[in-house]
Amino acid sequence: METTNKTKNSKEIRANFLLLITALIWGGGLVAQRLGMRELGPFISVCLLFRLCSLLSSVLGLAFFLRNSNYRRFFWSRFLSFLVE
Repeated sequence: METTNKTKNSKEIRANFLLLITALIWGGGLVAQRLGMRELGPFISVCLLFRLCSLLSSVLGLAFFLRNSNYRRFFWSRFLSFLVE
């Protein structure tokens, strides 16, 4: 009985944390869009937003794909070296 309550509580905490992160990203995105429209213009702002989202989604997709793979360490070392260069 103790372990099921503990598992349930940890799942609730994780779900609440993910909801909080989602709200922070959503709110931050609205502020960034407002500032981007004012400083960069609509076309450049949308292009940068699309580029950032595509990069983030591809990295997260690869991270989940390589989660249980032997190539995980190799991938992250190559990705980080790509960002540094």
